[in-house]
Amino acid sequence: MMELYILIGAFFFIALIYSSVGFGGGSSYLALMAQPFFSLMPDTIRPTALLCNVVVVTGGTIIFYRQGKLLWKDIWPFIVMSVPMAFVGGFWKLQDDTFFIILGFTLLVVSILLWIQQDEKTVSVRFDSTASQLVVGVASAFFRGW
Repeated sequence: MMELYILIGAFFFIALIYSSVGFGGGSSYLALMAQPFFSLMPDTIRPTALLCNVVVVTGGTIIFYRQGKLLWKDIWPFIVMSVPMAFVGGFWKLQDDTFFIILGFTLLVVSILLWIQQDEKTVSVRFDSTASQLVVGVASAFFRGW
């Protein structure tokens, strides 16, 4: 029972921190639930992390939209393609070992990339065309759904 309280508290903390900067926290939910302490299986971990991520991102999107920080014409391609692909990726059956290897490798790569400092000369990537926004929405959501 104590594990459940720890998990709920950690979920709340992750949602609070990530939503404050406009993110959902999907990788953190995955990393948290993958800990042996909770004894959760991938069939539980993936849809739970996906649901938490969708709820937090949806709430943040609504708040940013109401504040005028998002324009529908800019975000609709991401929403239209990312939501269905997140569910496809979330329900795609992988072997347990494969799931944990991909999860561990992805989290390791992301943590390394976060440490790399960008200088002021770095060019940021922009997705101005609708086609590029649709592709990014598909790819990011599909792989996030895993």
